[in-house]
Parts: sequence; structure tokens; C-alpha cells
Amino acid sequence: MGELIFLGILAIIGVIMFGMSFGFQTSLLDKSGGPALYPRIVIVVLVIFLVVRCVMIIRSQEELKKKFHFLEILQGSRLIYLLLLLGYAVIIKPLGFVISSVIFAVIAVTFLHKKQYGTFITGKKAAVLYPIMILSIVALYYVFTNYFNVLLPGGILDF
Repeated sequence: MGELIFLGILAIIGVIMFGMSFGFQTSLLDKSGGPALYPRIVIVVLVIFLVVRCVMIIRSQEELKKKFHFLEILQGSRLIYLLLLLGYAVIIKPLGFVISSVIFAVIAVTFLHKKQYGTFITGKKAAVLYPIMILSIVALYYVFTNYFNVLLPGGILDF
């Protein structure tokens, strides 16, 4: 039952965010749906999945009897990853998308590799992996800002 309440809260937050997307400014010349189109699609898909999960829980007596452990996400490696995401959200505006994404990606991939394999990334792997990550982030920034006209924080680099 606790999971149904949690899913309901997520659905309410989604509906509120969907409503907020109507406040996004659009150009009179833009006929693509504007900057709110993609967030609206994501929110609608999220709410659909939430409803499907609720139906699955309600239809199964076994699922209804399961105890929901919300606080599990606030323990161990989940907590560390959650704090990484929070840190990323805090630094993205002042440092910009590229720098904060590189910092987040390097720390997260290093942490997840250590968690999965029990060892840190070797020098050879790092020499290949980190430049690919950095180039991918720069490419994402370039494509989204120049072709999709998405405003991403430039930060201290101020692209």
C-alpha cells in the first residue's frame, strides 16, 4: 500500500510539472511545439507507467501485501549516487552544463565501476573512457544548443 501512495505522490508531482510547462515561453515562429514539448512527452509517459504499475499492484494480492521500503534509497551506494545527482543539480548553473556534466560523469562512472568490479578503473581504461565521455558531453551540448535550440547553462565557459 505504501508503494501506491508513493506512486500517487509522483503522479501528482508529474501533473503539477505538466501544468508548469504551459508557462514556458515559445517563439511565435516556432511551430515545433516549443521548449515544453519534450518535458510534456516525458511526463505523460511517466504518468502512464505509474498508472500501469498501480494497476499491477492492485491486481496482485502478493504485491499488495509487500512492505514498501522507501528509506532503502537513502542507504549505502544509493545514497551516494543520490548525493552525486544532488551535487550535479547544484553545480550545473554556476559551472555550466559541460563542466558539471564532466565532473558528474567522471565521479559517477568511477564510483559505479568500483562498486561493480571492486577495483578502480585502470589507467588504460581511463585513458580511453574519460576522453570519450568528455567528447560525448561536448557533442551533446553542441547538438542540443545548435540544432534543438535548447538553452543549456554555459556557466564559466559561457559558450
